Parts: sequence; structure tokens; C-alpha cells
Amino acid sequence: MPVTAENLAEVKPEVVTAVRQLHEQLDGAMQSGPEELTVGGLPALRFRGTATIEATPIEATVIFVFDHTTQYFLAASTRGTWPRSSSAAATRSCAPSR
Repeated sequence: MPVTAENLAEVKPEVVTAVRQLHEQLDGAMQSGPEELTVGGLPALRFRGTATIEATPIEATVIFVFDHTTQYFLAASTRGTWPRSSSAAATRSCAPSR
């Protein structure tokens, strides 16, 4: 099904379930989302959560961008041991304009 801004709400529950399961599989949890936004004029959903990769806790931001029948997946993460300034920079890098 082509995904547009007009029908984004129809696919949102499926994406929420997938993101929640991904975080749980990585011994983490979805913290927030979905947040509707626009990336390059395309509808998108942003989520924030936690996970554990190779025994290292991380904070992650994932964004799904929809272009009709194409879906893009963007991810940014920071390790919990990084200084806050690095964590903030990583968060800004994964924060598309609205």
C-alpha cells in the first residue's frame, strides 16, 4: 500500500508494534513515539527508546520515512557512557526539520 501523509494513520499501529518488538528484542524499551514529522517533504514517524548492544546500554532514535511504496529507516544511537554533550549532538543529528 502506498503510504502518504493522508493515510499515515493507517500504517502507524503496524510500525509501533514493529518498533516496540525491536526494542524488546534488544533488551530495551520504546520510550516515546510515534511522533509525526516531515523529512524532505515526506511523512515520517520518529521513535525514541533504549536497547542493549553487546552488553552496552544505548539510547536510540529511529525514524521511518515514507515515499509512497518506498520506506526509509534512519537510526541514531548513543552509548550511555558518552558525555551528555555527545549525546545531545547525536540527538540533534537525528532531528529532521518540521
